[in-house]
Amino acid sequence: MVAAAKWGIRRATIDLEMPRLATFSSRVDSTRKSVARHWEDEVRLFVTGLPLAVLPQCTFIRTQNGSQPMTSDHLSALILANIEMAAEVNHVLAIAEKVLDHVPEHALTSIDPSELERNLVFLGLIGLQDSSKERFEIPR
Repeated sequence: MVAAAKWGIRRATIDLEMPRLATFSSRVDSTRKSVARHWEDEVRLFVTGLPLAVLPQCTFIRTQNGSQPMTSDHLSALILANIEMAAEVNHVLAIAEKVLDHVPEHALTSIDPSELERNLVFLGLIGLQDSSKERFEIPR
């Protein structure tokens, strides 16, 4: 929230410009959460969660040149980045999206989220630092 505020991103603005249509949580292990929003005349699904739960669902990656097919080199680099970030912050989340052009808005609440959370476009990794929690190291 602090990082978003520094960039001028406010929850109220997001809710106004991108109305929330449905929210889904992974029913089995709570490793992913998805929200469907109406944005730019499209229904988009945004998925956040543990990188190792989100990355396998991504078949594309957003780059400076647009969306590109996710390669094994991309995946290896992202897994390494996740490990490196996890050493520095409390939590690492992956974020991905998908345009739901085939799903009518009224049907969103009746669809199994795992059906929607496939063939995602990977957007990035986010490191979260909670300064109120002390970091601890496991004794060796």
